[in-house]
Order: sequence, then structure tokens, then C-alpha cells
Amino acid sequence: MTKVNHYEILADLQKQYPRDKSNDYLMRADALALIEHGKLHYVQTPDGLFLFAEREGFYKCIFRLRDWSAIIPEATKPMGIYLTYRAECPPLDATQWLLSNGFSHHVTLQRYTARALANGPLSDDVKAAGAEETYAMLSAYFSAEEMDLPTRDLFRRAYCVRADDGSLQGVLNDMGHTRIYAVSPDARGRGIGGRLYRAFAADKSCGQATAPILHEWVRPDNPASISMLKKLGFEQDTRMTSCYVKR
Repeated sequence: MTKVNHYEILADLQKQYPRDKSNDYLMRADALALIEHGKLHYVQTPDGLFLFAEREGFYKCIFRLRDWSAIIPEATKPMGIYLTYRAECPPLDATQWLLSNGFSHHVTLQRYTARALANGPLSDDVKAAGAEETYAMLSAYFSAEEMDLPTRDLFRRAYCVRADDGSLQGVLNDMGHTRIYAVSPDARGRGIGGRLYRAFAADKSCGQATAPILHEWVRPDNPASISMLKKLGFEQDTRMTSCYVKR
């Protein structure tokens, strides 16, 4: 692997490969943060460009290919590859290619979108949470690949609700373009998820003329989260993402 030291290097590399056979969705701001912290690497082959973004415990692999005969380079950590597509157009060629390269399907998520959250009171018990406690709680409910959390030195911010003893009852991690949250079993059904999202949206909207558009990814077999998002004003759209993992 070669470390990407400048964004211009990444831009020049990407121009050499088409986008029709790719999972190319690394936002410029995310790429710049990864490059600044030395967390983005690449392998270039005649058939493909492979980017390896260091995540918490694994590599998130982003690729651009000339054709589906490309071989994915080996890595020193587990790898996760995410395919985003419209529900009516599953990426069969990409799926078959990943399976032939030793990946297995891990989880599929459905996207929900809100242009504004439903009105509701802000709760003064929502506080900031640190990286260590946030990651510890989320790790109890999700695998590393499903969380897609950045490394700790790229941690942005998290919101939490605490019990009287200071332990986390619920936490929502803001990763820039997506979020992931968890509520402990003994605190569910108390509206903690909604309070966390409203606090996040209030911070996100501060100083903006219009409310931000929010996208959230949810497992289709998680009715509690889906119900909460719908109450907040989210609607299911046509986007899906499937995570494939090689350990």
C-alpha cells in the first residue's frame, strides 16, 4: 500500500479509472481528513484502483475498476466494502465479484431521509460523550464493519443521555454524513433515541437558513429504530447499502 499524502494525488489517480464499476463515494472532506492523519492508502493495478481508509479495527475499501476481472489486493486488517444502490437495481456483477474475491455478505441497510425533524422539545439531559465511551457502547451492539466508525483520532462528536450513576443509557455518534446510535436495553421505550436526534439536529441547524437534509441507514429487521425515525419525520427512500466483509 502507498499512503496518499495530497488530495491532488488522489484526484489524479481516480481520473485514470471509470466510475461505472465502483463504490466511489468518498466525500472530499472525508478524504482530506484521512489524508491529514495518514489514514488513506492506495494500491493501483492495471485493472483497478483500490483505496484503503483506516477505520476502527478494519480497512474500508473504496474501488474503481476497468472490469470485473480485477483482483482485490490483500490487506493486513479485515476489509469492509459497501455497495450502495437503488432497491430495484441490486448490483449483481459487483456482488458476484466480491464473493469470488473471498468476501461474504454481512448486512444490508435501508436508507431513510428527513428534510426536517418533527417538532419536539429539546432535552437538557443530552450531553457530549467522548470517543472511548461512545465506541465502547456501540461495540456492544454492532460489529466494527456495521458501525463503520472512524479511528479515534478522527472522532468528531457524540451525544449521550446518562443514568444517575454516569453510565450511558443512549449514545448517538455523528460521523459527518451518517450517524449511528444505541440505547441500552433497560432504557428503551423512554424516547431517548428521539431526544438524541433532536439535539443533533438543533446543533446541525444552528446558523443555517434551512434545516439540513438527514440520511440514516437502518437494518430492515430493526422495527424499533424504523418506528422512531418515522415519528421524527423520516421516510424510507429507494437507496440500499450492502456491506461485504473479508476477515
